[in-house]
Amino acid sequence: MTTALFIGRFAPSHKGHIDVIMHLLDNFDNVVIGLGSCYEAGSSRHPLLAVFREKMLLLSIQERGGDLSRVKVVYLEDHPKFEDWLSDVLEVCNLFNVTHFITGNKEEILDVLSTKNINLPFKFINPELTSNFSFHATELRNAIRDGDFQKMKEIASYGTLMLMGNVDGLNGMRLALENSGRLFNVGRQTVDLVFTLQERALSTTGDAHYDTYVLCGYRPKDKEDYPNFLGLVGDMINKFESPISAVLRALKQRTNIDATLEMNTTEPAILTLKTDNKPVLAELKFLELYTDKQHSGSHGGSSQAFHINIVGERNMFDNILKKGRFSFMPAEKALEIGLAYQQTEMLADALNKLKHYA
Repeated sequence: MTTALFIGRFAPSHKGHIDVIMHLLDNFDNVVIGLGSCYEAGSSRHPLLAVFREKMLLLSIQERGGDLSRVKVVYLEDHPKFEDWLSDVLEVCNLFNVTHFITGNKEEILDVLSTKNINLPFKFINPELTSNFSFHATELRNAIRDGDFQKMKEIASYGTLMLMGNVDGLNGMRLALENSGRLFNVGRQTVDLVFTLQERALSTTGDAHYDTYVLCGYRPKDKEDYPNFLGLVGDMINKFESPISAVLRALKQRTNIDATLEMNTTEPAILTLKTDNKPVLAELKFLELYTDKQHSGSHGGSSQAFHINIVGERNMFDNILKKGRFSFMPAEKALEIGLAYQQTEMLADALNKLKHYA
């Protein structure tokens, strides 16, 4: 069994990246993509959130006919010390039994390994030798900055072209290339989930409308930060974990609601949610990166927030939620009470973006 590890920032992915991945899928049993700088965004070097870079990669691979079941994406964070970054990489190699290391980064990886006399038990392959594509991500970013669509189209991978508009990527890229984008805060990186449910109701005059509820619960009294505050579903992001994996894990652990990720090549992603009676298809939308240091708690950091909204019956999760601390509360009441961290702002933002039914 052979496994190739291909590390890069893919910021954003271009046709050369996908050429390399397709070559790896043709020549190896499995491909692990190390999505680097996963907690960097909003700057000229790191213009896009990793959650969007992953989608662009996966959609591009799918469009080329690649078998996504043989592709695993792991999130790699930057470290001030090369040795700490290398330790993470070697841990990934052990987890996935990596046999080949794919990198063309001579200055930042290969030369440093040589200088430090570090010998790794892998065969190194330069990805530029497997692709005839001569452009780099820097040129793609410059094309977007310069408003050169033809150049962008020539360089960008299929997924980058298809998703850039869906994730407000063009505006985000321009801000980032001016170093004016929103940056991650140093500290614990977390996810939060605004889970809303809209239930059809009748007014006293018989007119139909929809009441909106939000899944929330009171935090334990012994919590270091925001004890006994109302809170959304959320958790820290584990090492190598994607934000989407983290938010679905937190949903299961906190509420016992099962959510299966069906498709992550779109924005929003598509989920199947288990209810008391039948499965329900739902959308998982990226809401925002929240970085207010005043509300980040004693651990600091940032939160990547997501939003699920379904139209249905308020009691459709009653049996699943039974005996837990989470339940569906009227959204306006939750706003009035206020929530922990920046979750009041998250809920308000999600409600502002909701489609309101007649």
